[in-house]
Amino acid sequence: MKKEAVDHPSHYNTGKYEVIDVIEDWDLGFNTGNAVKYIARHSHKGEAIQDIDKAIWYLQRHKAVLLEKAEGEVTEGKQNKQGFWNRDFSDLKMTAW
Repeated sequence: MKKEAVDHPSHYNTGKYEVIDVIEDWDLGFNTGNAVKYIARHSHKGEAIQDIDKAIWYLQRHKAVLLEKAEGEVTEGKQNKQGFWNRDFSDLKMTAW
């Protein structure tokens, strides 16, 4: 039997719930949904540290968006009070995948 890599891959189906079903049911959105996806699969795909790094990156991006919304507009190219950049995310660097 061919291993499914696109529709219901095994690294997303290791418990009672498939990750995509949880993300959609909880209406998590792109950044938070990706973080949950990487956390859920991190110990099942063979790249645990890389998947945790990806989850952290998406959570940091989501946090920056939340802070921006909480504080209002951030001046172009300036940091807000918490030290996060405006929404272009040019300061966030993701590790090589």
